[in-house]
Order: sequence, then structure tokens, then C-alpha cells
Amino acid sequence: MSEPDFLSLAAQTFQLADKAATPEDRTTLLTMAQAWLDLAIEEEQITKVVREADVAFEIRASDATRGAPLWAMDLSTPETN
Repeated sequence: MSEPDFLSLAAQTFQLADKAATPEDRTTLLTMAQAWLDLAIEEEQITKVVREADVAFEIRASDATRGAPLWAMDLSTPETN
């Protein structure tokens, strides 16, 4: 199963809202579209945090493989190249 594309789902839901038969349906669809947009933003933020964590882990792992003892490493701020 592939990952959902929240932005695409939001766009599709906005299109459906434009064609809604009643104002209530339009309101419901717009609420749904906003929820898809919120999920897209949340996914982007989570992805950013995971990437940053991956980079920090790679830096710390490379320090460990160079022979530095774990207690001697500064784990507070990762180096950037």
C-alpha cells in the first residue's frame, strides 16, 4: 500500500466542495479538505524532524566508529559539514 498524498487528497476534496449539491455538503467537504492540509503540514514537520535525527545519528555513529569513546562525544549539538 502506498503512502497517502495529503495535498492531492486536499485538492480533490476542494474540487468536490466546488460541486457540492448543498451548502452543508460544501461545508463538510471544506472541513475535510482542511483536515487533509493539516495532515500534509504535520507530515512535513515530522519528516523534517526525522531527517534531522538521522543526520545527528549518522554524525554520532561516525564519531563512534573513529574510536572516540561515547562518553567523550558532545551529544548536545551535531556537527554540520
